[in-house]
Amino acid sequence: MTKRYALYNEENIVFQIVECLESEIEYYPGTHIEINNDLIIDFNEKTYSIMDGNIIEHDREKTVKELLQDINNEYEKEVAELTEGIPQSEIATWTKQEAEARAYQDDFNASTPLINTLAQNRGMDKGILVDKIIIKADSYAIAVGKLTGIRQQKEDNLTQGDNNVSS
Repeated sequence: MTKRYALYNEENIVFQIVECLESEIEYYPGTHIEINNDLIIDFNEKTYSIMDGNIIEHDREKTVKELLQDINNEYEKEVAELTEGIPQSEIATWTKQEAEARAYQDDFNASTPLINTLAQNRGMDKGILVDKIIIKADSYAIAVGKLTGIRQQKEDNLTQGDNNVSS
């Protein structure tokens, strides 16, 4: 299995990133450290990052916490983009809309006061509105599921083997 390494000089300046087998790294000039997760380097029980071509030493726990916060902030931003331009008060009705729509699909006599009001005020057939609600709810669930899975994978990659961080 190949690994990624940062090759650096005596001034801690990274001059090359290489990917090779662990047994092959000795053939490269300069000092090296392994790069994990593209953001963090663990070497001799210390943690480093590469910033502007320089190797910076960090406190491991602080670095993990900061990176986890960055992951969560990025996730929140991407989820917010899914609902950009939609008022929070409308988003607050989505769970009720979906529940009524699914109940209506199972039983056409189910109580659907919110959907009835929406359909009436939109001048739309109730069945068509129910179908639209379910399609949008499923699409949103898939989009959020994808983003959540990516966020969790990043967190797993970052905290793998770190017993000080809970997931």
